[in-house]
Amino acid sequence: MQYDRNLHALLVSLSGNALMMNAHAQAMMQTHTVRVYTPASYTPRLLRAEHGAIIAALRSANEAASLAALAKHLDRSRADLLARMPLTPEAKS
Repeated sequence: MQYDRNLHALLVSLSGNALMMNAHAQAMMQTHTVRVYTPASYTPRLLRAEHGAIIAALRSANEAASLAALAKHLDRSRADLLARMPLTPEAKS
């Protein structure tokens, strides 16, 4: 998990945007990756593939590929989180 957090911090720092870097640091202090991933979804193989695609796209300086790789990673993470969230009583009816 530490490698995952380090990669995310590195990617944010590459923006050179101090506001974004500060917001990311604050979010990391207030949350923990364990809340997002389950053992089933947090596999080294999956993360290497997703992170590898992001890094390869960034290295190629291909903006469309970079955005697509980032979107795929974020969409899967969001879907995993939402799938595990309990429904509120209002949402069940």
